[in-house]
Amino acid sequence: GLTDLELTLPAEKRGWLRAPRLRVESVFPLGVFRAWSWLDLEQSALIYPRPLSGTLPLLKGVQPHAEDDGQATQGAGVDDFQGLRSYQPGDNRSRLHWKAYSRGQDLLVKDFTDLSGHDLCLDFMALGGDIEERLSRLCYWVLELSQRHQPFALRLPGFLSTVDSGDAHRETCLRALAL
Repeated sequence: GLTDLELTLPAEKRGWLRAPRLRVESVFPLGVFRAWSWLDLEQSALIYPRPLSGTLPLLKGVQPHAEDDGQATQGAGVDDFQGLRSYQPGDNRSRLHWKAYSRGQDLLVKDFTDLSGHDLCLDFMALGGDIEERLSRLCYWVLELSQRHQPFALRLPGFLSTVDSGDAHRETCLRALAL
């Protein structure tokens, strides 16, 4: 007979994860004989950084192909109301949406973005922390902005994407973060 098997592997680091060589064995039907074989799956999966929320690490008004550094902004901005999102520890208490909470909804936070008519460029250098923490925060914002269908560029050492949105752009950025 046939049996479906789901193999779950722990990913300890980002990048390519190759499926290990598997030993498949059976003692069917009576348990008297043991049959086994090695199985090479010859498959791999690309492991992205673990998303980690934080402030929006961007350069204001950056042309994606320009070489200047622009000016880094801190925080999520105060100009344009983006909507409501779920509360996360560390969010500014002044932005809590108490009215929704009093109606029995989950604790929500008012989300603002300082767009000022400029393109968003997520910048690796605008973040503090070690490399993996920076990549995790950028991964969070790539996923978040993609979910909002908001165009953005991603700037990493040795990589600069164009300002774009959509599934292909998200996958390109996630691949750059993983590798």
